[in-house]
Amino acid sequence: MINRNNDWLWLALAGILGGLLGGVIFALGGRFIGSGNASGWGDLIGTAVGFMLGIPVGVTLGIGFVGYKQGHGRTLLLIIPSVAVSAILVMLLAEPLHLNAAPQLLFGALIVVPSLVTATLLHRQRSTKHTA
Repeated sequence: MINRNNDWLWLALAGILGGLLGGVIFALGGRFIGSGNASGWGDLIGTAVGFMLGIPVGVTLGIGFVGYKQGHGRTLLLIIPSVAVSAILVMLLAEPLHLNAAPQLLFGALIVVPSLVTATLLHRQRSTKHTA
């Protein structure tokens, strides 16, 4: 069992690692799907789209698995909207915050921000349940 004092940290790390793993798996799948394009750009486009779709899926699965093991119960109804809204906000704010100046910055924010927001929401939900 994971220490209750560090459950926020474990949730955030699980989201980050899940986002990386999901992004890589979906990027490889997108590359495979786009490789048959006659223009020659299918590999690159498939990889980028796969990575951007795989990150939220990986964050959701990573936080969902660790949250379930920590005793948060079945909280996918909180995790899925939280990750989706956080990822959409990162993409919408990419231009004003100049996150798209470097792909590493954009994809890093796309992994870290939904993980931290969702881990914070789950941690606060659990702490308010136990104090009530």
